[in-house]
Amino acid sequence: MRQFLRLAALGSLVLIAPAAAVAAAPVTIASGADNAWAFTDREGTTHVAWTAPAGGGSQTFYSRARAGAIRFEAPRQLDVPVEGTDFSSPFIVQEPAPSNRLVMVVERCCTRPSTFALASSDAGTTWSTAVPIAEASPSHNPADGRVPLVAARAGELLVISGNPSLRLFTVSAALAPVTPLSALVDLSPAPIDGQVTIDASGTPVFGFADFTEKSYVRVGATGVDQVVATTAPAVAGLKISGGPRGVGVLALTGTATAEVLQFRLLTGTTLGAPRALTARADSDQGTPFLVADQTGRFHAAWRSGSEVLYRRSETGATWTPPAPLATNASGNVYDLVIAAGPDGNGWATWHEGVGASRLRAAPLTTVTNDPSVADTTGIENPVVTRRGARIFVTPREPSLSALRRRKCVDVRVQSTRPARINVAIFSGRKSTRLFGQKVVRFTAPGKRIVCIKVPLNAKTFNVRQPLRFAFAVKDGANARRGEGPGKLTLTGFTFFR
Repeated sequence: MRQFLRLAALGSLVLIAPAAAVAAAPVTIASGADNAWAFTDREGTTHVAWTAPAGGGSQTFYSRARAGAIRFEAPRQLDVPVEGTDFSSPFIVQEPAPSNRLVMVVERCCTRPSTFALASSDAGTTWSTAVPIAEASPSHNPADGRVPLVAARAGELLVISGNPSLRLFTVSAALAPVTPLSALVDLSPAPIDGQVTIDASGTPVFGFADFTEKSYVRVGATGVDQVVATTAPAVAGLKISGGPRGVGVLALTGTATAEVLQFRLLTGTTLGAPRALTARADSDQGTPFLVADQTGRFHAAWRSGSEVLYRRSETGATWTPPAPLATNASGNVYDLVIAAGPDGNGWATWHEGVGASRLRAAPLTTVTNDPSVADTTGIENPVVTRRGARIFVTPREPSLSALRRRKCVDVRVQSTRPARINVAIFSGRKSTRLFGQKVVRFTAPGKRIVCIKVPLNAKTFNVRQPLRFAFAVKDGANARRGEGPGKLTLTGFTFFR
């Protein structure tokens, strides 16, 4: 161990500068899709569900991307009745911890019951057959894109039936019995963008708008309506999403020639001052979306001209600069949705085209250069290890065939402060012999993939034994006189496959 800490100050230094935000090419999940919804669960898997026409009815499809994946799995048709049409889109939610069960709510318009649910207890590997859960339908009168019509809290689902007015019905977590029409609760005559989210205390928060260009939020079914914005470029609308740091409220306000996308933070019942996320000079923007991940971090995205832009905030007070998720996108980008997990990673999905649209997706990590957020892209089956201001992303099962081709294994090193970090491998459960040492120097916050060399012919290294990745950290980009040894972090045991 001492050998490693001593060498951590002596290796050749590599200068790391923050990378520029670059949009990766979006991936196509499906063609001929409609009404897509995306959700990233607490384990980092992103789930997407959508509908496709089938004669006079609808079929429901599903796909997912595991944490760290660069593409989605092949779409699967789910066991949902094809009679009737889903106008509101499928919605996916996850029950509060310690449950990991996912619930998908789908509509079959003009039948009764018209609301069905499916459940998955294995992260989407299998889904149950759809069962009827309510006579009313999840619905809203859209102003500009998707809004959350379903929210989960302990013991129940809350569902908005927002056409022709804002109404609420609840469904037992047991998904039985069927909730009757008589259980609908009238909330407001306001007809536009009725939606629901859950705040940090478990209280439902509702958002809605009217034809007077005003939008509102309400905490609790009997709470006071608070005005979010009083003007809108066309029809007033907004997006809300709640988490442990408050409920975010996103609204497009202004006029047709002076639009601005503004964010407000609702803490308890207090609605904060607006913060502009776009410039008023941008009059060609639309289909905005907002989501709070499980840690409370806020993610906002919108279309601006031919680009899909993204910003993120830890608290809602300060935001990352706008970054492109997609460039040269079709001008017919619509129904944009963001899904993000507890580490801040996730995907944005949207539709492109007219009629039989393409369902497209882009990972948030392609533009997320914030080193405080674990970036798992490019690391197969990633394991995230945190040590204060540093994050290390390592493969759980490195590929032996890839190792024989490249002679090294990729890991990612991240630091939110200037630092020197030595990266190496220990071979064996009790070994202290080091391999592939490389010292990386951060002069500013940043992240870097490092390929640790592995001497396959070394007698003291056996790829069939367990191994650990080791990181020795020293604060500051430059050595200081009399500084102590670096702080050592070891990952858990892993194996080549």
